[in-house]
Amino acid sequence: MKHQIAGLLLLVLIAGCSPSPEQGDSKVITVSIQPQKYLVRQIGGNDWYINVLVPPGSSPETYEPGPLQVKDLAQSAIYFANGYLEFEHGINGKISGLNNQLSIIDLSENLSLIQGDDHHGGTDPHYWLGPQEIKIMAQTIASALQEKDPANKERYTANLSTFLSLMDSLDVKIRKRLAERKRDDFIVFHPALAYFSRQYGLNQLALEEEGKNPSAAHLKSLVDMAREKGIRHLFVQRQFDERNAEALAREIKGELVVFDPLEENLEKNLLYLAEKLSIALN
Repeated sequence: MKHQIAGLLLLVLIAGCSPSPEQGDSKVITVSIQPQKYLVRQIGGNDWYINVLVPPGSSPETYEPGPLQVKDLAQSAIYFANGYLEFEHGINGKISGLNNQLSIIDLSENLSLIQGDDHHGGTDPHYWLGPQEIKIMAQTIASALQEKDPANKERYTANLSTFLSLMDSLDVKIRKRLAERKRDDFIVFHPALAYFSRQYGLNQLALEEEGKNPSAAHLKSLVDMAREKGIRHLFVQRQFDERNAEALAREIKGELVVFDPLEENLEKNLLYLAEKLSIALN
C-alpha cells in the first residue's frame, strides 16, 4: 500500500529551478538526481528543460515523493532513471502510462555494477561518482537524445566528444592528486564511493551497516582499524546525520570531511573528493 501511494504521489512530482515549459513543449527531460541533470546539460545543451525528481538537500535514500505538478512530468520526452534508487521502484509503469511517447532510460545499462550492497537490493547505485561510469552514462544519454531529436544528432555527437575529453582530463588530474598517497583505506559514513574507489585503487570502510547506524562492535572495529592505520579523517555525506561519525572522530582524535554526493556539478565534485582524499590518505 505504501508503494502504491508513493507511486501515485510521484505522478505529480516535479523539482527544479527553471521556469516550467510551455504547454505542449516536447523538449522536456526528467531525471532522478541532480548529477544526472549535469550530464544531460553537458550533452543536450540548453535546449532541453530538465526536471529533477529529488530536490537539492534531500537524500534519495530516504526520499518520499510529494504532490507538486503533474504537467511537467507528463510532458517529458525522456526519463533518465538510476535504476537502483528505492523511490524509483514501481513508478516507471505509472509514469509511462501518462505519455506513451515517453522514453524511459535506465542509466545503469552497460555499466559494470558493484554487487554486495544489501541495503540497495544487492547492487550499489552510486555509480554516478565513478568517472569511468560517467563516460558510459554520457554515451547512453547522447544515444537517447539522438534518437529523440535526430535533427540535432551532430550537435549531440560533438558535445559528447567534448565531454569525454573533459572526463579524460579529469581522470589525469585525479590520478595526479592521489599518486603520492601513503595508504588506500579511508572511512566514510555511507558507502557511496565504491565506484570512485575501484577506479583509483582505494578502499572505503563504511561506518554505516546495511543502511543502519553502526553497532557497538562495528564501531569498535573501525576505531581499532583507524588507530592501526593512522586514519584521521572521516567522510560524511551532507544528507546524513553526523552524530555517529562525530563519535568515531572523537575516538580517533580525527576530523570530519563533509561532502555532497548529489552535488550537481560532477567535475567540480570529483575534484573536491580527490583533493580531500589526497589529504586524508597522507
